[in-house]
Amino acid sequence: MTRDKLIGSAEFDPSPLVNLFREGKCMEVELELIPSKAGKKKSKVAGRVFCQARLERAERPQDLDENDFRKGILNIGALRARDLLNLELSGKQDPYVKVIFGGETMRSQTLDD
Repeated sequence: MTRDKLIGSAEFDPSPLVNLFREGKCMEVELELIPSKAGKKKSKVAGRVFCQARLERAERPQDLDENDFRKGILNIGALRARDLLNLELSGKQDPYVKVIFGGETMRSQTLDD
């Protein structure tokens, strides 16, 4: 079994999602990937990831504050990427996104070219 090569990582502050939830809106997010150790040799930026983030099904929106997301579901969708650093020796890479939030880890489907 081959281990996936980490292209890069990024973080975003989800606190604005509470107010957007109250307004029934989602947050458009553009993340610049910081290259992994392997990628730093090739580039200062490992690519960009674009997505929509939305807080859903909170029990009572008036009880939510910007520091408490346990009462809802964080939905990350409409994923796309651009200018990804290719760390493959041959062929194209098959990228995916891994989201870590509140002790939970979720992985998107792999995009095969």
